[in-house]
Amino acid sequence: WILSLPLWVYRVLMLGWALWLAFALLGWLRWGWEALQQGGLWRALPPRRRHATAAGNRAGEAHNPPQPPPGREG
Repeated sequence: WILSLPLWVYRVLMLGWALWLAFALLGWLRWGWEALQQGGLWRALPPRRRHATAAGNRAGEAHNPPQPPPGREG
């Protein structure tokens, strides 16, 4: 047995497969983009911790480094 079809049948099948693949890819990309955006695409960084001395300083004031606790010099 040999199954023979005209060339245009093959071309129509390939066109159909290519169109299906293109539309499926667009759907997969849309799904992936929505999954990335869920909860925010660009999430905010957690707030940075500040030193107690740095938080109270204003512009122009000298920075006082933290002092060691009494009895623990050196």
